[in-house]
Amino acid sequence: MNLKKALSCVGSVRKIRGGLAARYCCYIICAVAVLEFIALNIFMLYVMRFLGSTFSGLNSDDPTRSFANRLQESGLLNDLISSAKSNQLFQRTLQETLERVYIVHSKQEQSGLRKPRLKDVKDRTMKDISLLGLDVSHSREATYIYNRILGRKNFPYHFFVVDIGANDGFLSSNSFNFIQWGWDAVLVDPQGTELQSAWQNIKSYIDQYSEGDQRVEFVRAAITDRDGSVPFHYSKQGQGTMSHVAEAGVHNRLKDEVILRVSGLTVKTLAAKTKIPKNFGVLSIDAEGLGKEITNQWLTLGFRPAYIVTEYLNLGEPHAVFIDRLRMSQYRYLGKRGWNLIFEHEPVQDAETSKLDDS
Repeated sequence: MNLKKALSCVGSVRKIRGGLAARYCCYIICAVAVLEFIALNIFMLYVMRFLGSTFSGLNSDDPTRSFANRLQESGLLNDLISSAKSNQLFQRTLQETLERVYIVHSKQEQSGLRKPRLKDVKDRTMKDISLLGLDVSHSREATYIYNRILGRKNFPYHFFVVDIGANDGFLSSNSFNFIQWGWDAVLVDPQGTELQSAWQNIKSYIDQYSEGDQRVEFVRAAITDRDGSVPFHYSKQGQGTMSHVAEAGVHNRLKDEVILRVSGLTVKTLAAKTKIPKNFGVLSIDAEGLGKEITNQWLTLGFRPAYIVTEYLNLGEPHAVFIDRLRMSQYRYLGKRGWNLIFEHEPVQDAETSKLDDS
């Protein structure tokens, strides 16, 4: 009996202490909330007073001074505008917003031959529509190349894009917009998760009008100098964009890096497997250290894409040497855009024609 009484006493004490602890916690929470409320109000009063003193000149009863005049006289506003101008903020904002947007016109407008407008039984005319698009490539490489193509007198290449290191096929992709424009494509990446994401991102744009004339293939592999499995350094860093083949020569270890075995294919095997034509439109290479080797494989095998876009980070040799190498294969260096070097194929006859036009 004495033991039971002792236990009951201990239990009652615990309940009292538990109640007091809960009450003290409530007091602490309320005190913190009050302090935060006071601090927030003090901060807001300070901001309002600061803005009021800064823009005090905007409020004036002088009818001769317009609001625009008073705005121009604001020192802080002028400083902000000057800073934005010196840092090209306005220009970069324009480039990364409006200049990424393009309009796709209807097919009958693109053909240049206006077909009779379709009408219904009440003689109402079917209207043409145009669609807005967005250049998702990193530094607007897609629309830059597209406009280069539109400026050419001829284009003896297939509307075909090969994307080595396609990743998710959307963010900073050099192939996504071309697929939207109806080009055939081969997307290559050794990461299964990223390639699956690419399929999900692209599938609704493939052969949009069900005409059966667009082919897009996805190949899960790394492009290497031999066929067979190769070690691959994988990391979630940068959504997998920093992962690379072990032999690429990238010495920086990645966060949470693991080494996997992935399928490796040579360019010859890839081209035969996916029936890539010798003269196709765009070759994009983002292979983290293997850009030089992969480019050499394509050129050695006689492939001549109209445009080559390759990331220059971890290129494997000085840029000037790489540029000279491509010049020997009749490629004109167009410059850097973002992280990429861009080249345009210029066959001998085209180069001679351009010289005649210049003269």
